[in-house]
Amino acid sequence: MGALDNMFRTKPLAVIHAEEKKEELPRELGLWDLIAIGIGGTVGSGVFATTGDIISGALGGGAGPAAFISWTLAGLSCILSGFAYMELS
Repeated sequence: MGALDNMFRTKPLAVIHAEEKKEELPRELGLWDLIAIGIGGTVGSGVFATTGDIISGALGGGAGPAAFISWTLAGLSCILSGFAYMELS
């Protein structure tokens, strides 16, 4: 199968109905789950709060245009990581 065929493939209706009848895990969040989400949100927002300081050099020499390149490379690696998790799910 070509790449184009893989992009537009569909599941048969019988498979979809069988998946709907299958039991799922309960959707619940515990205390540790909520703590992890809170910490992740707090730490993750630092990327947006310190962008100007990193580029302008308020914290040292300043990265200038290299900051954009590093964020682009980091974004590309996140996309590739997301594709890997997508294949695992």
